[in-house]
Amino acid sequence: MIDYDPKTAMVYGATCKRCGKVMGGDGDRPAEIYLGTFTGLCYDCEKRGAQRIDAEFDGAEHWEHAPHCPSWRRDRERYIGYPGCVDCKGRGRIMVSRPFPQGGPYAIQCKACSTRYYGQPWRAKWSKRKSVLLRVAHDVFRAHCKKIARRKKVRASDCDGMNAIADAERPAMVARYERALALLERLQAKTKLMLEPA
Repeated sequence: MIDYDPKTAMVYGATCKRCGKVMGGDGDRPAEIYLGTFTGLCYDCEKRGAQRIDAEFDGAEHWEHAPHCPSWRRDRERYIGYPGCVDCKGRGRIMVSRPFPQGGPYAIQCKACSTRYYGQPWRAKWSKRKSVLLRVAHDVFRAHCKKIARRKKVRASDCDGMNAIADAERPAMVARYERALALLERLQAKTKLMLEPA
């Protein structure tokens, strides 16, 4: 829970989650402690250069970069890259040049690394399984709502009645879906352990 002054929307007593420095202490960096731009990082940690934060079994590396436009969004940005990629130099992020009158330059995920990452057979298989689970959950939910509508004699053309049924049934169905998804993700994590280098 973040403590802040509701009158000024300034966070007080916050320390940087990376270096531990008290934020806003010099009085000259309000974005560090303003609730609307607070990220838990001081200016120095926010602007730190690219850092590799994780690596995966197939060589994919997760990189964290300084925000490309801090005035728009201050969070550090994460991208996936592969060593040796000629497009992004293995760091995942590519800066696209654009004139400032049109919004200025912006950052994108390297397409070559993204295609390689999500096209990897193990990831593609589990992504497909999650998509199937979502589609099945959606179909089951619709069928369940139609069954209740028939029981209550609510016509399918009665939008308000159907929406009321859906609103009432959604929490239980979402909970069922989340339990099934959690089980699928545990199975996914177990198979991934077999692929990690010893």
